[in-house]
Amino acid sequence: MDVTDPVYKRIKFEVFEKDSFKCQVCGAVAPNVNLTLHRLQNNQQAENWLDPAFLTTFCESCQRKNSSQESANTVNNGHLSLNALEERLEQLKMLINWRKGMIKIRKRQLASLVEFWQELVPSIFLSEVHKKTLLSCISKYSSEDIKEAMRLAVQEFIVVHQDGSIARDSFQMAFANIPEICYRKTKVRKTREAEELYHIHDILEERIDGFFDSARVIQWLHYARSWDVHLEELIQMAARVTNWTQFSCSIDELVHRQKYFLGRGRPDSL
Repeated sequence: MDVTDPVYKRIKFEVFEKDSFKCQVCGAVAPNVNLTLHRLQNNQQAENWLDPAFLTTFCESCQRKNSSQESANTVNNGHLSLNALEERLEQLKMLINWRKGMIKIRKRQLASLVEFWQELVPSIFLSEVHKKTLLSCISKYSSEDIKEAMRLAVQEFIVVHQDGSIARDSFQMAFANIPEICYRKTKVRKTREAEELYHIHDILEERIDGFFDSARVIQWLHYARSWDVHLEELIQMAARVTNWTQFSCSIDELVHRQKYFLGRGRPDSL
């Protein structure tokens, strides 16, 4: 395997991203540790080593424990070798690019939410403090959940004077309650959603022949939902696939389409 191969680097980035740059054994995250690709069991079913459907993320320590061998990236005195340092640098570059992409998408989501709020309450513009509140919500909830919370907050708290102006204190009350409404609504929704995801898991388990990693399926379904991929799309996907590779590729396709939508807007061709 040529670790300098661009195809290998691209697949490594995709697997690390799917696992949020976190070791799937101990939970250690980059850049605190060096991450490596690890083959799932039954790898003989893959067409080649670089099939991402059979890859997961390990840290070097867990990889050593799994293989029961000493790492080739260390020397006797405990210092990292040149190869390990180069790997760490490459990993940092990947992590930075991933975070830059996330920031770009979050900014797009924030702009959409600000525009939505101005449609609900045209006479009051959001301050930087209000935008920070929205950014905090974006890190926890979907855009649709936040928009629904905005609608409910306006209906419940906004007071309009006879002259058509909005009471300032009612605006502050409405906006302050958006995170709480998001929390209450999503708590109920997530309970129902978990049931739906396990239903999708059961469909996949029945349809997929050969290798099937139950925990990995749930993880990847949650990964798709974290990018606001609709449950209906996941159900349709589950009804189409017949093997593990098709499942992995389908999840990637759904997430990539959603990233494009969140980052740039949905093109007519999609």
